[in-house]
Amino acid sequence: MIVKYIAAAALCLSALGSVAGAADTAPSADDIINAYLKAIGGKEAVEGIQSRALEGTVEILYMAIKAPITTYSKPPSVYTKIDIKEIGTFENGYTEGVAWDINPMEGTRILAGEAKAEMMVRGAKNEFLDWKSHFKEAKCTGESMVGETPCHTLEMTPLEGPVQTFHFDKVSGLLVQHVMENDKGYTITAALSDYKDVGALKFPHKHRNTGGEVEFEVTWSKVEINGEVPADKFVLPEAVRKLQENQAKKD
Repeated sequence: MIVKYIAAAALCLSALGSVAGAADTAPSADDIINAYLKAIGGKEAVEGIQSRALEGTVEILYMAIKAPITTYSKPPSVYTKIDIKEIGTFENGYTEGVAWDINPMEGTRILAGEAKAEMMVRGAKNEFLDWKSHFKEAKCTGESMVGETPCHTLEMTPLEGPVQTFHFDKVSGLLVQHVMENDKGYTITAALSDYKDVGALKFPHKHRNTGGEVEFEVTWSKVEINGEVPADKFVLPEAVRKLQENQAKKD
């Protein structure tokens, strides 16, 4: 589903920093994660995130389709809406402990398992801040090259789903690439770039996803941290509530 893969990939906070370690010793997973959090602005700044509001454009590659995208988050809740003129409106989120999705092709769905876990990561302040809430294991597997950028490679095993790989720029500490397998078996490669200051944090304003059913690029034109967000976006949609009730009757 289009919005699921666009929205799930579009909310990663990243920042400028460096990964320290002896030249002949590979950093540990915690070294990389702690340096990343320090680069963002420090754990205190990340913990201080109360809300996020993002507005931008998503371009579906090779289809000449552009559409507005809006995401609001108020941890642990998150809401995303994409209006694709040629197809319709896509919405999904994590609200009142329920992960859900509404789209013109599949209708209203309540998500479970790996899909729900992904939505919960999106609603978090930062998936690396309290990574053990989302991942069972993290380990540094060495170094890699992403384009011309030397990176530290981190493999993390989520609570639900297969291992994910994160590539952090060795010099800046920025997360530049995230590779994961989605719930339909596609290997998705997400490239993050165009980092800009947003208050005390840095945020990637471009996000390009390739390898899945739908390849796309998101460009954020507005990113606001700890501003006002619409309260109604964090109320479970009536269609989802009705689906819950119908499922409860069947059980």
